[in-house]
Amino acid sequence: MSDLKFIPNSFQTPNALVDELMTLLTGDEWKVLLYMTRHILGFQERIAQRRGHISLSMFVKGYGSFPGCGLGQTAVRTSLEALTKFKIIKPIDKTSVKGQLWELDWDSPNIDYGALKNRSSEWAESGKKRTANARSVRHKGSVPHKANVMSDITEPLCQDINNQTHSSNQPSISSDDVDPVQSVKEKKQRAPNKNAPWHDELLRVFGLTPETVTGTGDKTYWVATSDLVKINFPVEKIAALHKWCVDEEWGNFTVMALAKHAGEWLAQNNGNVKDEIEKMFDTMEVIGGAPWEN
Repeated sequence: MSDLKFIPNSFQTPNALVDELMTLLTGDEWKVLLYMTRHILGFQERIAQRRGHISLSMFVKGYGSFPGCGLGQTAVRTSLEALTKFKIIKPIDKTSVKGQLWELDWDSPNIDYGALKNRSSEWAESGKKRTANARSVRHKGSVPHKANVMSDITEPLCQDINNQTHSSNQPSISSDDVDPVQSVKEKKQRAPNKNAPWHDELLRVFGLTPETVTGTGDKTYWVATSDLVKINFPVEKIAALHKWCVDEEWGNFTVMALAKHAGEWLAQNNGNVKDEIEKMFDTMEVIGGAPWEN
């Protein structure tokens, strides 16, 4: 075994791919990069140049006996854009009927490790803030204690509820005197809030209303509302964002997952991103659904 240089039915992968890059990439980016490695270094005639034609349909649907990488078109495009931006891969020439010619650019000194590490640091900092915000809304009694994210949204509502609950002047009411319908309406009354349109639209796309959402669940929707408002997400685009999440086949995604990907959706749909990579995707298809080899 010590004399063997290659393992049958395998492809060689540089150690740096795992040791240096994997920790800096997203799961989707890692999938796409490893898929490219398999379909370039897995063929003897492509190893020297480290180049191979891989179309968008090949990434998504696969070809022949080879499956795709397990991602949808949007995720593949986003990952290819990121890998290209960080100079890990490089598109060669324009797309053709064979698909896009890609080059694995690992040996280049141009890989932007600085930008990759900065992105990871930003994600880590964002994660810490999100955790801190989540902890801050764990409250005692009925009002959150100085919850930074929720303060501008929920404190007026909670204060109103608290005042109604703890007022010593409330007369004692027998259960026989309560109108169930009127009781529900009074329970769901809330203080005016400028962010209510975003909150109510989030409820709507998830099949809920202010009258049907639970108290605990509603707090989560207000947190998601705050996230959307912070990035100036258009309220009229929430339904399109929800549809995009559904199309990505994420399954039972939550409102917080939807809010997390809102910025990504905006970046892809603001109509201002028209670079060379987007142009190449227009023709990145394979005739007959099978790759054309050199």
